[in-house]
Amino acid sequence: MPKTKQVQLSQEMMRSATAAAQKTNRTTTEQIEHWAILGREANKTITLDDVLDVLCGIAQLNLERFTD
Repeated sequence: MPKTKQVQLSQEMMRSATAAAQKTNRTTTEQIEHWAILGREANKTITLDDVLDVLCGIAQLNLERFTD
């Protein structure tokens, strides 16, 4: 069984990932995997409503929630 799967992403997502990857010495694939890992971990604590509130400017992200 292959260790990888192909997925289709928008051109904008690919452009963003490529730009971010260049700044961090990652490949585009590594950058997308990095974002996926961050999202998976954040999703355990941060709700969609939390994200929307921060993006709308009606809340701030409290990083103390993420430390032991």
